[in-house]
Amino acid sequence: MPVFNANMFFHSCDEIWSGRKGIPWSWENLRRQYTRRFRVIAKIKEMEAVAVVRCPGLPLPLSFYITAGIASYNTAPQYPIGFDLLALLKSYSVEQEHEDDWQCHIVTCEYDTDVGRPFDINGNFVSPNQTQQDPTLEPPEVEWDHETIQVTKHQWIKISGSGETETKLALTNSAGQPFTPAPTFPLACPVLSMTRNEADYNEAKAIQFSYALNDATFLGAEVGMAQALPVKAKQKFKGTFPYWTVSYKIRFAPKNYDGHYQPWQPLLLDQGTVEYIPGPPGEPLKGRQREIWDRGHPVSTPRLLDGNGLVKKPNTTGPLVGIIEPVYITREVYRYEDLSTLLVYGMS
Repeated sequence: MPVFNANMFFHSCDEIWSGRKGIPWSWENLRRQYTRRFRVIAKIKEMEAVAVVRCPGLPLPLSFYITAGIASYNTAPQYPIGFDLLALLKSYSVEQEHEDDWQCHIVTCEYDTDVGRPFDINGNFVSPNQTQQDPTLEPPEVEWDHETIQVTKHQWIKISGSGETETKLALTNSAGQPFTPAPTFPLACPVLSMTRNEADYNEAKAIQFSYALNDATFLGAEVGMAQALPVKAKQKFKGTFPYWTVSYKIRFAPKNYDGHYQPWQPLLLDQGTVEYIPGPPGEPLKGRQREIWDRGHPVSTPRLLDGNGLVKKPNTTGPLVGIIEPVYITREVYRYEDLSTLLVYGMS
């Protein structure tokens, strides 16, 4: 439950999972509708509904229908993900949970793929930009695109004569040495862009999410396969009313040539010109580095290592006899965050 210790108006905002409902498909009108409910606990009495919906933990008006992920980076699977990028938050309704309890309010959020079209008194359609007095209530602009990235490759894929068996081999020269630097190849990754008007801009939150990875399943992407790019914001005014036009970009991991996704956390080929000799059992501090020698001389180019600091030996059994299979080391340089909060709550 999100608790707002520094907020003078609200104590907490927690989603109520019981009673959730939705219409994911309808033949009658081909529209989709969903309902989410939240319990908002206020700190002051006599709070009106228009003030309750300003609670920081509530989804923004016209935000996407996105619920929690299937599995967190640090926790076990909890519940399936739900998202619909065509369904927007269309309305709030607020009521006190108990008549004698002024603190607890139940906020019902209605999502719909049909957000309606404004008409003038003559029944003619009018652009929302002409009628909307609050620019933060205008629908977001959503775009899907692709960008090309250069990916470092340390292995190549060998297909058997039948075309069924894949063998991943180290990407080396004909003498078995890794290429230095490792070659790069282009891959295309999908990019989701969203621009919308928001009341505030939080630089600390923008920095927090820059290049962060998804800590739970996000729009179908597994943990660590979606990455938030730096947020861009521009302050504007409508009359004397200040607001921010905020742009978000989230890119999704591209597929390798073997059909598997390329993770954003770097995979480093374990290679070097020295190997690590561990100390005696129970004395790890006595381990030491030792130069790798070949034909009586220390090597000047990297050799493949086995993941434990020692030179990788060629396979002696199996279908890859004589082949040195590459070993990779994962280093987490990007932190994990709940990326759905960017699309649902924005910079609030």
